Formats: sequence, C-alpha cells, structure tokens
Amino acid sequence: GTIDGTFRKNTTLGGLVGYTNEANSSIDRTYTDVDITVSRSVGGANPYIHIGGLFGIDVASTTPLTISNSYAHGDILVNNSNGATSLGGLGGSGLGTSLSNAYSSGSLTLVDATMDSQRIGGLIGAIGGDNLEISNVFSVSQITAPDLTPGIGGTFGVGKGGLFGVWQTS
Repeated sequence: GTIDGTFRKNTTLGGLVGYTNEANSSIDRTYTDVDITVSRSVGGANPYIHIGGLFGIDVASTTPLTISNSYAHGDILVNNSNGATSLGGLGGSGLGTSLSNAYSSGSLTLVDATMDSQRIGGLIGAIGGDNLEISNVFSVSQITAPDLTPGIGGTFGVGKGGLFGVWQTS
C-alpha cells in the first residue's frame, strides 16, 4: 500500500498504527508492506513527527508495547522536517518497546531536516526505557539522512544508526 500526505502540525503515522498508549499492547505475527511519503507544508510551528513501518509512537512506558514475530517492508520518505523527527523501519519512537524476532527492510530517507532533534534508525528512530527486551532483531533498511551524523547517543538528540537512531536509558 501507499500513504502519501502533507502535514502542518504534529504527526504520528505507522503502516499499522500511528499512536499507542494502551497498557500491555502487543503486535504479533504481523507484517506491513507500505510506502510512506510525507512533506511539511508552509506554516505551523515546529511540529513533532513519529513515523515507522509498523507504528508511529508508543508512549505506554510503564507497560510498553511488545513486538514479536513481525516485520515491516517499505520506503519511507520525510521531506522538509522542520520539527523533532523520529523515523524508523518498525517504529518512530518507543518508550520501553520490546522487540523479538523482528526486522525491517526498505529505505528510510530524511531530507531537508532543519532542527537539531532528528533521530533515524533501521528499526526504531528513538527508543528508551529501563526494561527493554530486545532479541533476534535486524534491519536491512538503507538510511539516507544527509543532514545528520551517524551515531547512537545516550540522550534524545541528533543521531542515525543501523538499528536505533538514539537509545536512552534513565
């Protein structure tokens, strides 16, 4: 499938679900094959953007989202991101998201990113939390983000990496 759009304000978008805040949520034995293209229109005040092949953002930090036996394939392009951006092959942002037997493929492209808070990773753009469980995961996603320097950081900020753009623990 294809998702194509223009945004002015905050955006959470995923191939399966955009936003999850539900306790004990899980995605199991699921895959998506979707291309996502979003651009920022003129106007709006520095929005945040969370985009991923399966989910946009998981904010249920006390009982986080569990993803198992799942994968996402597709090309994701974010153009003119003039706000905080988290972009990943599986998910944009996850606060305690647990992953097992999961992978992503396709291309992740962030162009004309003009703010300091940009995160892009093959699996998750920004991931954090104390109780992370990650096993048997990989990404063959090609990352293109000419305005970012590679790295996995200890705090939310600028970064791009093979699996996780930015990893934060408290």
